Amino acid sequence: ARVLFFGSDEVSLPCLRALALATRHAPSLASRLAVVAPEGAPAGAVQQFADAEGLEVLRPRLRSWVPAEGAWDVAAVASFGRLVPHALLAGLPLGGVNVHPSLLPHYRGPAPLPYQLLCGDAAAAVSVIELHPRRFDEGRLLLRWPFALPPAATQRT
Repeated sequence: ARVLFFGSDEVSLPCLRALALATRHAPSLASRLAVVAPEGAPAGAVQQFADAEGLEVLRPRLRSWVPAEGAWDVAAVASFGRLVPHALLAGLPLGGVNVHPSLLPHYRGPAPLPYQLLCGDAAAAVSVIELHPRRFDEGRLLLRWPFALPPAATQRT
């Protein structure tokens, strides 16, 4: 698949690293990979990684951007902080997926881990959902990897 990656910070880097590895070692899974960094967004860890790995970096005006028909198959989103526009998703044959660090539907939205820790939750998860065309973190649940939170866990551990 030809993958557009949408991520904006260190939280999204493990997903980008995995996709970059798949592009190199399993091209039947990911034959092409580009990082989408919205126009005007500061270069951060994701763009630095993309540059170091020689990945294509696209800097479109996100609200009005629709990639050329047939150029891309799927959007992969991790900690992007912006809604991927419906028109863009509609042009992707496989749609889009979002990796979210929480036990969805609990703790929708940004920074779910601090809330889980503050509430004293004993468990957390990584959830993979379909991208909803108009709302954050409300797509159909595809996968969930639950794990126990250590009693003394903090954001840094």
